[in-house]
Amino acid sequence: EAYFKNVLFKSHFITENPSEADLFFLPFSIANLRHDRRVGVAGLGDFIRLYTTSITQDYPYWNQTGGADHFYVACHSVGRMAMEKVEQVKANAIQVVCSSSYFLPNYFAHKDV
Repeated sequence: EAYFKNVLFKSHFITENPSEADLFFLPFSIANLRHDRRVGVAGLGDFIRLYTTSITQDYPYWNQTGGADHFYVACHSVGRMAMEKVEQVKANAIQVVCSSSYFLPNYFAHKDV
């Protein structure tokens, strides 16, 4: 997750102008959050729910598509489970997974990669 974020932020795919963006990156790290004593595995779902609520209130881009043009990286199965509390993220946002199995719960082949 951290490597993906670092490479993305150094690439030519980043724009400061939201009207030029094709997709919007949700930069939370499941790996870091699950080891954070303030969040932990049990609090991941609540963190994602609050994070998404903040985005919908502060930025118009999520609301234009219901999150369908937003993506996040989840390299651990616990990341997929964290989305259970946020149906709109689970159903609409693109999940970039680093998994040896795509038959896990909450992987939707029509939108996730």
